[in-house]
Amino acid sequence: MICLSKTSMIHGIDMDERRMLMRKIALLLIMVLIVGGLFAAGNQETTSATSPEVAWPTQNVTITVPFVAGGAADIIARKIATMSEPLLGKPVVVVNRVGAGGIIALTEYMKEKPNTHNILLLGRAQSVTIPNVQTNKLAYSKDDLIPIIGIENINFVLFANAKTGIHDMESLKQYASTKKSLKYGTTGAGTDIAVLQGGLYGLAGVKAEAVTYGGAREAVLNAANGVVDVAVAAPTSVIDLLADGSVVPVGVFSNEPYTGFEGITVPSFASQGYDINAPGLNYLAIRSGTDQQIVDKLYGVFSTVFASEEYQEFAKNLLVDINGWDSKKMTQYLDEQDQVIKKLVQYLEIK
Repeated sequence: MICLSKTSMIHGIDMDERRMLMRKIALLLIMVLIVGGLFAAGNQETTSATSPEVAWPTQNVTITVPFVAGGAADIIARKIATMSEPLLGKPVVVVNRVGAGGIIALTEYMKEKPNTHNILLLGRAQSVTIPNVQTNKLAYSKDDLIPIIGIENINFVLFANAKTGIHDMESLKQYASTKKSLKYGTTGAGTDIAVLQGGLYGLAGVKAEAVTYGGAREAVLNAANGVVDVAVAAPTSVIDLLADGSVVPVGVFSNEPYTGFEGITVPSFASQGYDINAPGLNYLAIRSGTDQQIVDKLYGVFSTVFASEEYQEFAKNLLVDINGWDSKKMTQYLDEQDQVIKKLVQYLEIK
């Protein structure tokens, strides 16, 4: 009979030595865990120390609006400014910088540095459309700005003089074939309205003649009076003209129909065979390079404003379709619209 003592060998290692080795390994593991915990804590403190919360705002905040005072965008900006003041803890003022379809305001804004206290209100036209149709190099691009939040969706609808018999794209093409050219009211070259109409008629193979007016309301009024055959405007500009039957909606530049008119559904041009998904949008932005904490703070403030009952009622009365997209969604939208506008510009003589 063979007996094994405490000092017997197992796998070539003495039992006492084995126990001692296990104790050493356990102690080593404990030390590793302790040191690792201290390192993690120290690293967390270092990260916190190097990324302190940004103190912003430290002075009055400005919202620059590249549109005339008293217009819809200006009224919205002033409402946002008033409601944002108590949330930001600083006065918020609105400044209008008009001229050249917004180019003057954006060119001047490029002087701002990251973390500026100057916020910019602009639309798809200023950030995407104008840069795509301008033959002269601009002092800015959409990448020079960080979108903060989408303010409102803008549905661009094509309206026809009721006496023309135009009510969709098929009837528009038939009408145009009987004329020397289709006369359409538009705003200045490079604006959303000019590019959308020019691109649509190019896609449809319709010979059209542009008549330029000072604004969409003036253009659609001339369509109602028969000076031009058709014109594009936002729905809020034509409620009275629809009511008296002087104009008829033809289509909306979107993938979805427009249902904002009581008892009327405006079909999309996409549903009529024209792949133009180009809904408009106004938004707030700040200079590229601005600290993400500031962008997030502003988004939180403006989101709170938009969600309030007061602003909801204000938007309803002004027929504002609140957007509310964050920076990521806004950037995606602008990139997509950049491609849409590039496609439409191919049909314009101004490019």
